Amino acid sequence: SADKIIASPSTITGSIGIFGMLMTYEESLAYLGVYTDGVQTTEFGFTSPSKTLPDSLGNLIQRSIERGYEKFITLVADNRNMTLEQVDSIAQGRVWIGSTALELGLVDQLGTMKEALAAAAELAELDNYEVTYIQRTLSPKELFIQELLNNTAVWLVETQIQQSTSPLIGMIRSVVRDIDGITRLNDPKATYALCLECKL
Repeated sequence: SADKIIASPSTITGSIGIFGMLMTYEESLAYLGVYTDGVQTTEFGFTSPSKTLPDSLGNLIQRSIERGYEKFITLVADNRNMTLEQVDSIAQGRVWIGSTALELGLVDQLGTMKEALAAAAELAELDNYEVTYIQRTLSPKELFIQELLNNTAVWLVETQIQQSTSPLIGMIRSVVRDIDGITRLNDPKATYALCLECKL
């Protein structure tokens, strides 16, 4: 557990949750006239995504997910001095901006990277220290998107169209927001779940 959590006011915080997904495509195969069959020795047998997931196995997977979620929120509750009910009410996979996370008790204070480093040094009882930033080398695709975003942002500011009611400008702003969101995705396995109702 962390001794202190510092977040910037606009950072995305939370995502306390767990989910599982198992895709089957028996209906797609049936549409093409392809069917499969087989024999299993237990009610939990599931050997192919070309078959419907049995209710017994689906319930087993669901219980496993729920146990994992309970462990997750218990860990948060123990380390943030909250009850399970309090954590559950702000968890369920939702995300919050830093300022809201502070109000909810998920972080200890708002601050910058400089302030976070100073707090870490104080906790480690360090008077003299050096900071080295290690950054991952961006791929050509990532560099292109970054440059595109930078140029687009400059263009929007210089032409002062942020408040424009033009449908075209609104569409451009929407595209920029979507691209900006994509550049923040950094899961090693490139697996994401997008909530269309979460308020950031």
